[in-house]
Amino acid sequence: MEVETKTKRLLVAELIDARQQIDELENMISKYKESLEALRQNEERYQLLTTTLNDVIWTMDAAGELTYISPSVEHQSGYILHEVVNKSFEVTMTPASIDNIRKIIEDVSSNLTMTDQGAVTGHVEWEGFKKMAQAFG
Repeated sequence: MEVETKTKRLLVAELIDARQQIDELENMISKYKESLEALRQNEERYQLLTTTLNDVIWTMDAAGELTYISPSVEHQSGYILHEVVNKSFEVTMTPASIDNIRKIIEDVSSNLTMTDQGAVTGHVEWEGFKKMAQAFG
């Protein structure tokens, strides 16, 4: 009988431990779902922002290829998105702006900030060419 009581106590202890682990997992899942929803809402806000601004917002990789450019580039420059994405930023910029961007890339000047993800962010003024070779910016 003593072995039977000890076994029951062990089973009850294991059940209590398992229930605590389940509760912790449910809590983690709940927090994960909340994070996903917050991320979705942020993505919606940023998408709305980048698609409605008149300013051209862009990102580029270390090789200088545009990895993202906002749809406003079409209105500002006449270039269609697929004509400039995954191409060098130099495709649409005036020589003076190209030099300016190169200096910023080289210097990582004081108006830029390194993010936690290692990205450099900041505000840069530049001039580009309209598709018909007219400057804009």
